[in-house]
Amino acid sequence: MKTKKYWIDQIGEGWAEVLKPLLKSDYMEELMNSLSIDYALSDMYPKRYEDIFKAFKLCPWDKLKVVIISTEPGNYTGRGPLAFSDTSTIYTNSSAIQIRTCVSDYTNSLGLDFDTSFESWAEQGILMLNRSLVVKKDSPKSHREKFKKFFGSILYVIEKYKPGTIFLLWGKEANKYAEILSINHHVFSWEHPMAANQEYRLWKCPNFEQVDKLLESLYGKEGILSW
Repeated sequence: MKTKKYWIDQIGEGWAEVLKPLLKSDYMEELMNSLSIDYALSDMYPKRYEDIFKAFKLCPWDKLKVVIISTEPGNYTGRGPLAFSDTSTIYTNSSAIQIRTCVSDYTNSLGLDFDTSFESWAEQGILMLNRSLVVKKDSPKSHREKFKKFFGSILYVIEKYKPGTIFLLWGKEANKYAEILSINHHVFSWEHPMAANQEYRLWKCPNFEQVDKLLESLYGKEGILSW
């Protein structure tokens, strides 16, 4: 079983504390053992085993403001450890390109310095959450069942301890959580960026402006995020 120090190093002290029952469970031990084998024998996304939980490490529990839910790493949704992220300077996935274009239009910028690793978003309190944190290369949904309990536990602790969190739900899969999350949280929905990409059109998502207006109403202009 992984130690407390291991989990603090991986996901930060705040997340390690609220997720303590999960992290100490037999389920988690089995999951970690399974992932160790997968990374030893197969090509995986994200590429580094050490980066699996990076989305949590970069977005500390006490700074959490926004959760953006995606599916899993992949060619069209980002191969990096954060939802929609790519760490390569050569390749940018189609979803991230659509997000960058939409944000650039909203902020009236060229988007030349847009961070497609989305680490700058995470550091502001945006959890870029994939429902499955890893996937085997060329095997979509390979780890979906394995991560179902983990994903559910993340939603549970946010529901229990962080009422008023903002959720951005993009696409049919993410929108399945809209009804239950809307009870205690702020929920904004839109189509998935890939839906627009598949139809060769721009993704014109209003959620960035909606979130900024909400945060400004709650915290003033200093609460607005730097997209």
